[in-house]
Parts: sequence; C-alpha cells; structure tokens
Amino acid sequence: MLASLAEAACALDRDDYLAAAAANGSFLLNSMISGGYLKHAYKDGQAKTDDGYLQDYALVIDGLLALHQATFSGECLRQALRLGEVMAEQFWDEATHTFYDTCDKHENLFVRPRSNYDGALPSGPSAATLVLLKLAKLDDREQFEKIAMRSLESMQESMHQHPLGFSNWLCGLDLYLSTPKEVVIIGPRTHPKTSELLHILCTAWLPNKVVAAYAPDDPAPVSELKLFENRKMIDNQPTVYVCEHYTCQAPITDPASLRAQLQGD
Repeated sequence: MLASLAEAACALDRDDYLAAAAANGSFLLNSMISGGYLKHAYKDGQAKTDDGYLQDYALVIDGLLALHQATFSGECLRQALRLGEVMAEQFWDEATHTFYDTCDKHENLFVRPRSNYDGALPSGPSAATLVLLKLAKLDDREQFEKIAMRSLESMQESMHQHPLGFSNWLCGLDLYLSTPKEVVIIGPRTHPKTSELLHILCTAWLPNKVVAAYAPDDPAPVSELKLFENRKMIDNQPTVYVCEHYTCQAPITDPASLRAQLQGD
C-alpha cells in the first residue's frame, strides 16, 4: 500500500496520496520498529512483541524506497538500507543459499518455514531478493547483489518448470539480467519543476530502475551514495541524471528532454 500510494502520488500529481504515504511511512518507522528490528503486528497503540517476518521486512523496504522517490527523504533511504542489512543478517542462510520466512530471533521450530510461491502477494524470499537487488544498485552493495544472485540460482528449476507460480521471482531475475536505469534527481522537492520531472519519471515504462533523490534542504540526506558523486543542480534548476553502471548521460532539467532520454530517443 505504501509503495502504491507513493508511486501514484507522483504519477497522478496527488498531494493527498503523498500525504497519506508520508504518514504511513512515519508510522512504520516510528511505531513498528523496536530496538532496530521490525515488528509484525500493532494493536491498542503499540507494536506487539512478535518479530517481523521476511515478507514484512521486504515489503516495508520496497515501500520506503518508493516513498524516498516521492518525498526525497534521505531518512527513508537510510532506513531502507539499514533494514536491508538486518534482513540479510537475520533471514539469509549462507550454508543453504536460502531465505527463510522466520528470523534468527524467532522461536525454534521443527522445520524452519520457507514460502517460495508468489500469489496475491509476492513471497517473502522473492520480495527480499528483489529489494536487495535495488539496494545493491543504489548503494553499490556487492554483498546484497551476491545474496540476491544466489537466491535466484536456488530457484532456477522452479521458475523454469512453473513460471506462473513464481512471477515475482521472474521480476527479480529480469532485474538481475538487465541493465537497469540508475536515476538521480537533485533539487528542492517543493519546486514545481521537480514535480514535473517526477511525473515523467513515474509515468515512463521503466520496470527496471532505481531512483536516488537529493533535496538540498533535507535535514538528513544520504549524500554519501556513489550515485551522488559529482552530481549537482544545473543552473540552480532541479536536475535529473540517467545512468547505467554509475556512468551518466548529460544532465537534464527539461521534462520533455527527460522523456526523450528515458525512451532512448
């Protein structure tokens, strides 16, 4: 829901969607995390003691990445990266190259559960694999990409034999095998031109992309990302850099030029 609201806010220019997404993100970060770990349930004004499951971590990370794109909040991106580290530490088993649904903090069971099939919601392992690939591109995290690659390799036979049951796994495989666009957008979020550029970015068909946004007035920007190196506004205007493998095309400040560049014209 968070990712959908954030993406729709940019694509449809809906401030009410953006406000709802920001409020939801704030609730997740302030009320659903305790001691650095995500919780599973919330009732009667407090998060319950149940630790979050793999699907909880993966989908919250995905929502935070979408909210970062919509709001330029460095804190959203920082928390997505941090939760990615916790997720990889707590749910990934290097010995079997497997994501489990429960973390090391959960009670020991006779069989540690792992749900691989994608249904109405993506499975925890497929969602985790997909977001780790995104985080790896955003922050040049080789370890994240290595875990995602091994996770995909473990599902190779299943994806080949029963593709309709592993649709989100296939999205992750497509992202891994493709050359995704690494998009950097720099400028004040409230600037009208920024909204125009975001609208173009969110309405272009680019399923394999990652977005790093930087607002000069952000109180807690993630300025240390490799994608932000030597990137700045041009002529004091909101500016977009479209990159592949951290090599960028000419910076763009005009929405029409951005659409043409994204389409490869």
